[in-house]
Amino acid sequence: MLKSGNVNLPEVMVENDLRIRRFMPPAEKLLNLLRGDVCRRLGEIRSNIEPDDLEQVARNTIENAVFQEREVRLKDGPWYLLRVRPYKTWEDKIEGAVLSFQDIDSLKRKLDQTCPFAEALIENARESILVLDEGLRVTLANPVFYRNFQVSPRRQRDAPSTNSGTGNGISRSCANCFTRSRRTTRASTVLKCG
Repeated sequence: MLKSGNVNLPEVMVENDLRIRRFMPPAEKLLNLLRGDVCRRLGEIRSNIEPDDLEQVARNTIENAVFQEREVRLKDGPWYLLRVRPYKTWEDKIEGAVLSFQDIDSLKRKLDQTCPFAEALIENARESILVLDEGLRVTLANPVFYRNFQVSPRRQRDAPSTNSGTGNGISRSCANCFTRSRRTTRASTVLKCG
């Protein structure tokens, strides 16, 4: 079993060949693990996690030496924040990856409850507001934005906001505004334009 500062945190350590090296007891239930699963490939485990691509995520972390983080959920159950980091030795050599799961279900549910309220505030704001996702695609813009920048809502949806031209409908003045007053959160970018 993996020793950690927090014994309640589901964690799994895999070797470079993606075989399970150790895991914390809370990971047993979450991932359908048994003590006999030590030395089995992570991809051979049929976990309750959606999407069920933990081996691919761990492989990417090991091969590229990158930290990864994303939201996953139990099938028809609670949400977790999956964090995957390379496992490094004292010599800075990568010898696998550590997958940890943090329960974010209550936070996610509260966020889902507050989103309609936030959208209503944005919709009724007196100033131009544009909300972008991590790929800088428009997810929400208020009527004042569309009026001030003379763009159509249909042309904005899913259009990258940083095209060098104005083919996606965002004028150069808004692009300049973007570089000056960008406020970023993990989930989205909110622009106050005008």
